[in-house]
Amino acid sequence: IRMRGLVGGGALPDIVYVPCRRAIWDELDRIRQIIAEHGIQYVIIDSIGMACAGLPLTGDEAALRFYQAVRMMEVGSLCIAHRTKAEDGDRYPFGSIFFANYARSTWFVKRESEPDPGKLNIAMYQRKANTGPLSAPLAFEVTFGDRTVIRPRDIRAGPELQQSAGPRARVLAELRDGGLSRQGISENLGIE
Repeated sequence: IRMRGLVGGGALPDIVYVPCRRAIWDELDRIRQIIAEHGIQYVIIDSIGMACAGLPLTGDEAALRFYQAVRMMEVGSLCIAHRTKAEDGDRYPFGSIFFANYARSTWFVKRESEPDPGKLNIAMYQRKANTGPLSAPLAFEVTFGDRTVIRPRDIRAGPELQQSAGPRARVLAELRDGGLSRQGISENLGIE
């Protein structure tokens, strides 16, 4: 139903859903066989906590075993995790710091706290990048109805979402519309 809302009347993409009931490392042989049978090049794991099937997430063993299994799949992956409730919870996923350390790239996704009915405004902030500089924040408006529509959005359109971007990204966003003095940027953003 959700996919039909995204693609409308068009052909549904060829997605293989694989329900797992055990830890990902215990399901690895079956998952690798499915990857080979279907020529899968990319997997989405939702969620890391469920994929660790009860192993405590606060120690390093769960992170090590999880990432070993993911890398043995030999395909690209998107692994979804919940954030910690700590003050820096937008920086690291829940559990051991090794979940962030072993990842090649991490992103934090945030939604506006009080979106319009039928609409969701979200922003994505890259927190780690092993292969280059961090990407600029991305913002999107998601509208729900007979068809789900996702549109890019200027991060500056949502002050709450812009506030979660780092100072560098906020300054660059300010400069997109033209040159400003340091004092003007400082006043607009409320930063030194």
